[in-house]
Amino acid sequence: MFTVFFSVTVGADSSFEQVDRLVSQWTDIEQQRSLIESQWRKRQAVLDQQIILFEAELNALQKALSEDSRQTSEVEQQRKQLVEEQIQAERDQAVLEAALVVDFAELKSLHGQLPPPLQQLWADRLSDVALVEADTSERLDLLLSLLTELENFDKRVALHEDIMLIDGQEVQVQQVYLGLSQAWYTDIGGRHAGYGFSSPLGWQWLAHGEVEGLAPKDVLELVRMLQNPGTARLLDLPLRLHGFNAAAHQGGL
Repeated sequence: MFTVFFSVTVGADSSFEQVDRLVSQWTDIEQQRSLIESQWRKRQAVLDQQIILFEAELNALQKALSEDSRQTSEVEQQRKQLVEEQIQAERDQAVLEAALVVDFAELKSLHGQLPPPLQQLWADRLSDVALVEADTSERLDLLLSLLTELENFDKRVALHEDIMLIDGQEVQVQQVYLGLSQAWYTDIGGRHAGYGFSSPLGWQWLAHGEVEGLAPKDVLELVRMLQNPGTARLLDLPLRLHGFNAAAHQGGL
């Protein structure tokens, strides 16, 4: 009976020790599991924060890319518009250049038909050297200036003093221009007088003896009237109309 009891007692102690080891192992494992879970929760929190940051950065990058794409599209559109404007400007420049060439060629062809004061005024300005050295803007300004002078001269009666070669001698004369196409001249004593007109051959001067109905005293009187407007009266002076001689009354001169 005793022996059997002892053996059972020993066997019971061994079982308790094994259970105790298992409990100890389980405790260790549970502690390790709790540690791992705690570390994972901390790591997950960090990962979640990183994910939030990464998503925010991604959104920012996508927005930047979208904005850059929009800006690139706008820049491209502006560049395209500038190119089109440049092409149109070059076309307009070419058209203007061609028009200036034609206009100045026409003015040059008319230069010799203009009244001598305008011929003298325009001589240097219409020279080939002056036109070649001038840029487009300067030539355009010059063209407008010449046309303005042409229009103003044509609208008025102009008194001009000049020296003319008459019978081989230089004579100081007074010239009266009626617009661009008609003129009369006389010296101070009325000895030399004549009539001038524009023609396809250029400006022409005729002595009073070559012009029917032209009296030197009338031209001298015309000059005096222009110098003293208060003495104005009606005069009969010849005009050349379409290649024919005619008499015209110049009132209020």
